[in-house]
Parts: sequence; C-alpha cells; structure tokens
Amino acid sequence: MKGMDKCHEHAREIEFFCQDHSKLCCLSCVLIHRKCDQLDEIAKVSRQTRPELQALKHSLIKLQSEADDFLADCKQSETGLNESIAKISSEVDTMKDRIIKLFEEAKQKLISEAKQFKIADVKRIGNKRDASLKVKEELNKVLSMCCVVLDSGTPSQQYIYSELMKEKRKTIESTMDDQRKIKFLSTMTVSFPKQVTSLLEMGSNSIKLNCVGNKTGILFNS
Repeated sequence: MKGMDKCHEHAREIEFFCQDHSKLCCLSCVLIHRKCDQLDEIAKVSRQTRPELQALKHSLIKLQSEADDFLADCKQSETGLNESIAKISSEVDTMKDRIIKLFEEAKQKLISEAKQFKIADVKRIGNKRDASLKVKEELNKVLSMCCVVLDSGTPSQQYIYSELMKEKRKTIESTMDDQRKIKFLSTMTVSFPKQVTSLLEMGSNSIKLNCVGNKTGILFNS
C-alpha cells in the first residue's frame, strides 16, 4: 500500500481525481486540470467509495472466474484437438484395413471363379482337341486310300469307294459341325463398380475433414 497515494510524476500526495481525463492528480497536476468541468476532491468523495469498491471487487472476482473458465476451455479444446487427430488417424487406418481386406477377399473370389472357368474350358478344349485329332487321322486314312483308288483302282472299285466315302464324309462333316459350335473363353477380364473408379478419380479428396466448433456449431469442410 506504501506509495499508492503518491503521484508518480511529482511524488506528491494524490488529492484530486479529474473525471474529464480519468486522472489522479496531486497539487501540481491540479494546476493543469483546474479548468476541467469535473474535478473531485478525494477527501470529500471517498466517504461513499467503499460500497462502490466492494461492488468493483465482486465484478473483478466474476471476471477472474470467467478468465479461469476461458483457460480451462482452452486446455480442453487443445486436448480435444489432439484426441481428434489421434482418432482421425485411427479411423482412417481402420477404413484402409477394411478396404484392403475387402479387395483381398474379392481378389481371392475372382481367382477362384477364374480357375473354375479355366477347368471347365480346359476340359472342353481337351475334348475338342481329341475329337479333331481323331477326325484328322480318319481324313488322312481316307485321303490316302482315295489316292490309291484313283491311281490304281478299277472303275467299279472307284464307284464303290466313292459311295462309301459319301457316307464317311457325312459322318466327318457332322463331327466337324459339332466342333464348330464349341467356343472357348480365350480371355478373362475384371471390372470394377463405378463407386470404386470414382473414389480413385477423387484421389486424396475422397476423404473430407469436418471441423465442428463446440460453442458456435459452425461446420467447416476442408
């Protein structure tokens, strides 16, 4: 309390308060403020100051409490931000793991289906190959004999062989027609749903950050 009632400028006792300039004045200061409209003598007005000072004290205590609330709110907000970052990282990692697992399971399913198609097609390929080899062997025999008959056979033999070969040709052509109808899966491809391709096209923008203020309720999208 010592020195509180002394003028910092003139080191004299403070005796007046200038309401016009909100300034505490000593006898030296008051010479400058003597023409001000409201210059109060502290000795006269101080008698009714205690209730006002008590009210001021209560208002300051209230402000102090509010300042403590601000500090607590700042700490809580900073803690919340740190926890949010950790939660965001965890949630993104979880989603990433789920997507990887989903694609791995889809891949295994596709490979399994592709192998089943391959097994079925390889079987048909083998059957067609065997039938084609058998037809070719038969044709080689027929053509070989046909050449012999044409070169060395009598007209009667040529006639008889020709009639026999007409039936043989029908049988071979029927077999060939059946083979023509057999088609194979020469290639297999994979397709992805539009949602997946759209996600890839969005790149890093496929995930959005939502910032929500606890007090204001304002939502920001980054």
